[in-house]
Amino acid sequence: MSLAQRGFSVVNFSYRLAPKYRFPVQLNDVNSVVQYVCGHAEEYFLDLRNVFFVGDSAGAQMASQYLTAVTNPAYAELLKLSIPAFNVRACALNCGFYIPNRHQDKMLMKCYLEDPSQIDSEEMNVISHITPAFPPSFVMTSNGDFLRERAEPFVKILTEKGIEAQFHDYSPKETTLGHVFHCNMKEPYAKLCNDEECAFFAKHVER
Repeated sequence: MSLAQRGFSVVNFSYRLAPKYRFPVQLNDVNSVVQYVCGHAEEYFLDLRNVFFVGDSAGAQMASQYLTAVTNPAYAELLKLSIPAFNVRACALNCGFYIPNRHQDKMLMKCYLEDPSQIDSEEMNVISHITPAFPPSFVMTSNGDFLRERAEPFVKILTEKGIEAQFHDYSPKETTLGHVFHCNMKEPYAKLCNDEECAFFAKHVER
């Protein structure tokens, strides 16, 4: 809503869920949406020179993985994704899960992957496929986010690869902000977070 209020055209979508549907079905769904958007950009007055991605929780993981494929053709080929042409300017990754851990994420991977051993596959080793072409990233977490410990190491990796990355940890002393707290429009810190994400995007718009 904050993006729409500032004049951004917003495309919101769902995807097939695990465990009924397993990886990489979810990435295929993301790519299908992108193909549709690119094919109907003129019809909906969309500017493909200025595309921004936002992902929350599992969506942040999928966004980071998909954008790795967008900016690394070899990884896109590995995932068997045919990605259309568009210019991604920046992304916002909120309360996400980025680097799978064989032991810590055992149950999660059992639901998400056809075979849990795929956690060690090249397809799931997103970090090794991220290049300096990965878009500028706004990565946020909070003091009540159960994935809080996943954010800063990911930002460090992006920075080490020469990628612009802003890390925001919303952890006020007076309150606890839970997982994806920024979706609660009545929360003042949600407004702050959304305002800062929008400002980050605004500075990356090509005029």
